[in-house]
Amino acid sequence: LISAPAGYGKTSLLSAWAAAADCIPLWIALEESDNDLSRFLASLAASMQKRLPEAGAALSMRLQKLPFPRIEEMLHPILEGAAGAGKPVVLILDDYHSIHEEPVHAAILFLVEALPPRMHLVIASRADPPLRLARLRARGELFELRMADLRFSECEAAQFLNRSMGLGLSEESVLTLSSRTEGWAAG
Repeated sequence: LISAPAGYGKTSLLSAWAAAADCIPLWIALEESDNDLSRFLASLAASMQKRLPEAGAALSMRLQKLPFPRIEEMLHPILEGAAGAGKPVVLILDDYHSIHEEPVHAAILFLVEALPPRMHLVIASRADPPLRLARLRARGELFELRMADLRFSECEAAQFLNRSMGLGLSEESVLTLSSRTEGWAAG
């Protein structure tokens, strides 16, 4: 879970990590329309089509069934696809704070409880999701990055401002700017 207000670099951090990690990333940039369960599952199927084509096709086929299958049956291709993948699979749900409908939360909770050993879920959000976080913490199944973890230290601020941005600020200016923004990357 990566939880912090806007502008703390959650998406940038995840993008850099996913590019460097030896895994199969399934990335969904969530938006308000993904509160509809079928739309959410269609977004998931589309993401899977690129990286796990067979599992994505199986999920797409299940989305065509009427009546709508139970969520456990709908999500089974994801779990099978991840279990059979050659590398760990990481489902990245960016902007999870956009989700507020219970059926989507229930689907994610099912995934959390049923993840095969080679599959991981990463949620980036401005607020904590309603997913039994205390229980996951107690079982040692939750890694969290929070606002305090994402803040720039004075050294990191200096490197960003002077090396990456090429501003050539004095140490005093970097300290002042870092103090006033409280390490907020966007600031």
